[in-house]
Amino acid sequence: MAARDSSLMDFQPKQPTLLMLSHCVPDALGNAARARVWQLLRLVSRSYKVHLACRMDGPIRLDQWRAARGLTGRLAMQMPATRLHPFDWFRRQLAPTLGSELGDIVPESGADVVLCTHPALMADSQRVDARFKVCDVDAPASAWALGAARQPGLSPERLAETFDLLTTGHASYLEEARLLHRPAIVLPDAVDLASFPLQPSAAVAEPPAPLLLFHANWQGPAAQEPFTWFRRNVWPAVQQAVPEATFARTPSAHEIGAAGSADLLRAASLVVLPEGNPRLARWPVMQAMASQRPVIANASAVEDLGARDGVHLLTAARERDWSRLCIESLRSARIRLKLALGARAFLEHYATGDAGVAMLRALDPREGPPTSLSRAA
Repeated sequence: MAARDSSLMDFQPKQPTLLMLSHCVPDALGNAARARVWQLLRLVSRSYKVHLACRMDGPIRLDQWRAARGLTGRLAMQMPATRLHPFDWFRRQLAPTLGSELGDIVPESGADVVLCTHPALMADSQRVDARFKVCDVDAPASAWALGAARQPGLSPERLAETFDLLTTGHASYLEEARLLHRPAIVLPDAVDLASFPLQPSAAVAEPPAPLLLFHANWQGPAAQEPFTWFRRNVWPAVQQAVPEATFARTPSAHEIGAAGSADLLRAASLVVLPEGNPRLARWPVMQAMASQRPVIANASAVEDLGARDGVHLLTAARERDWSRLCIESLRSARIRLKLALGARAFLEHYATGDAGVAMLRALDPREGPPTSLSRAA
């Protein structure tokens, strides 16, 4: 009987292979870049055997490595350029590449699909034989095309010529007509709720001293400006009105020895995110909401998210609004409980499933790519 079962298994359809080339380490709890890559990895691992080659954009913890390894058949991480021999560092700065790490994980028969998480990995994708090539453009073309000065081959025209399909977190990232010459799918940013498990008392537990937590996309120095502004202009008024409150911020990806963002988010009484750029604010806002925490965000940064002010979160536009909302929220357990429950409920009904299905269908050889931009967002 065992032999018969084994022979029957030989006739089962072989799972297609997807080679994922990433510019950073996937991490659901990380900055915007890492969280977006994790979203893509979780999605494609539903239908493909995934082999992942990624750059180490900073220190990683063992739990981060284990999470990525659990979704991949093969995993290779490139050493940061700053730890390389000076000549190799200079070469990789001029022409970033995954180098030998790529060759170590490419199947002998090639891959059915190649997925690049950033246009800068276009040259790497061209080294791999695959029937279908995809690139995630998770920023306006004007933001990443600046790198064309260092990489002459990196241009919107070249991108459209190289890839069969483009994916993006927001339709506005593909506004340039040159990019729309290729089929494209909008896959809205969406947190992995399974990475934010709720504790039974998460919504009602209150520490002796309420914790006001500043959370941001610590992907670059831009996050420091709103943090400095809040600590200088808002926190003193809050501290005076609620003297028992404490203030902290989540760590960046490079502060590996600091307390993890997930633990701080779960412990926070109130999370604030003054960042005004929607592209930088979306991920930390959703991470805080997924942790079932009351959130105060910049009004202009979350206006297209779909969350209702006063029900799912609070929004502020002016300095006095920030001070008033922080003080009122820290003083009222009822306000915090209402917002915490509303935040998680919103994400649990956040409609992204259709966009994920559309992307997987576009990669299916029996379906073929879409013929126009999908505004699934």
